[in-house]
Amino acid sequence: MKKSILISAICLLSIGLPELSAQDYVEKLNYSIGKPYPVIDAFSKSLYYHEGELLSIKRTKKKVSIQKFNAKTLTFLKETGYEDFPKEAQFEAFVVCNGKYYYFYSLWDAKSSMEQIIAREVDFKKGTFIDQGKPFLQVEGKLSGVPMASGFYNFIVGQKFKIELSLDSAKILVEYRKKPEVKRDSKSHDVLGYHVFDSDLKELWSEQVTMPYNEKKMDVLRRTVDKNANVFVLVKVFNDDTNDDRKSKDGPPNFHFEIFRIDKDSKKLDKSTIQLEDKLIRSIEIFEMGDKIVCAGYYYVGKGEYDVDGIFMFRVSKTGIAEDSKYYPIPLEIVKMNLSKGDQAKAEKDAKSKKNDKTDVDNLVLRGITIMDDGSLVISGEQYHSVTTYHDKRSSTEYYYENILVAKINADGTLAWMNKLPKKQIGTRGKGGMSYFYDYNTASNGHYYMFLDNEKNKGLDVKQVPFKHIDGAGGFLAAYHIDHETGDLNKSYIFDTRNVKGIPVFQFEVDRIVNTDKDEYIVEVYKKDKEDILIKLFMKPKK
Repeated sequence: MKKSILISAICLLSIGLPELSAQDYVEKLNYSIGKPYPVIDAFSKSLYYHEGELLSIKRTKKKVSIQKFNAKTLTFLKETGYEDFPKEAQFEAFVVCNGKYYYFYSLWDAKSSMEQIIAREVDFKKGTFIDQGKPFLQVEGKLSGVPMASGFYNFIVGQKFKIELSLDSAKILVEYRKKPEVKRDSKSHDVLGYHVFDSDLKELWSEQVTMPYNEKKMDVLRRTVDKNANVFVLVKVFNDDTNDDRKSKDGPPNFHFEIFRIDKDSKKLDKSTIQLEDKLIRSIEIFEMGDKIVCAGYYYVGKGEYDVDGIFMFRVSKTGIAEDSKYYPIPLEIVKMNLSKGDQAKAEKDAKSKKNDKTDVDNLVLRGITIMDDGSLVISGEQYHSVTTYHDKRSSTEYYYENILVAKINADGTLAWMNKLPKKQIGTRGKGGMSYFYDYNTASNGHYYMFLDNEKNKGLDVKQVPFKHIDGAGGFLAAYHIDHETGDLNKSYIFDTRNVKGIPVFQFEVDRIVNTDKDEYIVEVYKKDKEDILIKLFMKPKK
């Protein structure tokens, strides 16, 4: 109890409303553009940087293209296309492990009745695959893939393997689920396979583990591998066989969370229940931090279905027990930021009511946790939700990507600062050009959050309600910068997508931004006429 009071006091004393700084560089960030090059119409595009060059992996249904660029001059160097993948190949992941670049895909071998993962290593310098790839994992029998939407009410089987890296990027964890022999979930227990490899894809150990609960009763949420090759799995377990999150609309949760620890030597599974006093977990992540496994995420108190009341963090003992739990409630002054007067009054009224079961922050989704060299954590989340309207046999969905909540937790467990970054994006094509790009910048010792914004928000105070940005309707590339030590906030506007040095650009996506130098970033966009172009962002003031 004393610990909770101390933490609450720290939150109230150390958190103030962030103010936009008037430093000169806020409106004076510079950028340059490269020469156009032929576009590749791919449904998946990603950028990687190494020693002054860029590598882009672009996937279509029939082809994988590898492009190389000079990151300093923004010039296109070469493109190599590959159409030698088997027709049934299913892309699984692209992984950078200890400086090695692997393209993983799965393939069913009917002759041997084996499900397998094939690895094709990329030579970054040459911009080519080294060879046609080789199987590095083979599993006897069918596996269950993740259902993926494909048209209205239609689903296809997607990726069959979950692939994760250890914190030091030296080990690769692969998880899969065997196709159950008994189709009835209440009678069948999942058999999950766990394989751990080093960066050369040499297997360190593997085991198929029968889960202690039936399929209906549990869901696997997250998994991680530590530097010693032990595996930790986060599991959601229902309290009965109804598979319902709640027994009634306003009732308590009908589930709890557990941690499964699989020892690399004994292959034994140990499980422990996570208990957070009177608080309930909304979202959670598990990761290695130093010599410890740590869990962090959002909690809520009350009945709200989409509520988040604060942040929690705890360490996991060697036996898998949660210990040294800490909680960081979201202060009222942070909640009220950029709300309308009516919503601010409502938040104040709810806060004064001891029977308050309303949320502090609605629809807050955990987006990322950054482990800093100084032992601190930076936790980032985004307010996201979607609304679907049905019309006979047709439907339409609007997607809302809104405010960003950022908090820094010091190495000693105290809360350094918390900031709410105003943002309001609405679209109808899924993520599209919405959400944000995040990066910790060593040159400025700060955290950047880049996104497309409405021009009307230029100069808007963080306390005011932001104007909405409509996805696909142009917009300004904006960047929030948060000082790592103080939490001070600055906002910059870099370029207008409708006029990038006289050129309108399209198909902006936050996943197509990459950090290339201490204070430089590159983004790839489409400029029409079947051409793409690179834009370099200089995240420092003009001289």
